[in-house]
Amino acid sequence: GTNDFVEEFIHTFLDKTPEKLKQMKSDLSLDNLKTVFNHAHGLKSIAATIGAKLVETASERLEISAKSNLHNKAEINFKDRVSCFEVTRRYLSKL
Repeated sequence: GTNDFVEEFIHTFLDKTPEKLKQMKSDLSLDNLKTVFNHAHGLKSIAATIGAKLVETASERLEISAKSNLHNKAEINFKDRVSCFEVTRRYLSKL
């Protein structure tokens, strides 16, 4: 039912996000802010869908800094994004 779908969606988010974070870190090191923006935008949407407000907000800040071509700010926001995901991951893993 609906609960199974939500649970599956959350597990997909938890499973796929670490790989996306690795890709974003690589893109940051290559100064590929357009790709960072795209990943941040997608993760922001998924986080909003499951109610992961910390991740959503951190992703939005990263999205804005990447879109504005502010590499140093994007690096800071990326680190914040990773921290917020870890907090959210620990919380959701208990559900």
